[in-house]
Amino acid sequence: MAVVQSSYASSISDAVAGMVANMETANKLTRLCEDSGGVGFGKALFQGTNDNQVTATASTAFIGISMKDVTAIDSTADTYPQYDNVSVLNKGVIWVLAGGTVAAGEAVYVDGSGDFIESASGATAIAGATFDSSGADGDLVRIRLG
Repeated sequence: MAVVQSSYASSISDAVAGMVANMETANKLTRLCEDSGGVGFGKALFQGTNDNQVTATASTAFIGISMKDVTAIDSTADTYPQYDNVSVLNKGVIWVLAGGTVAAGEAVYVDGSGDFIESASGATAIAGATFDSSGADGDLVRIRLG
């Protein structure tokens, strides 16, 4: 019989963007993706044009962060296509990519590129959200949504 796998990683990765971090109390909802280019996993989502839609375009009406969905039509692209159901976490702890150096306990802001940062300069505040871990630009970090 042929060998299917002959090498193994010494450890598995901690997480991926959009993955719920732990089993603490959380709240999840479903909305439709409004954006024509889709919405990535682990991205800040805001109220869309219609009541049941979300967009990655920053506004004061923060809805939550998109959760990774391995059953999505194209989960390898890490994107929900336009008009697809989007799993949204609006309370709990979730993994995201840091948009700069961040520190645990600091407030969370979203810049014009959709990156999670801790600087208020030119960014949209995410009320009640704090970084739950520290990291540098591009690192996986946890955000706690209250």
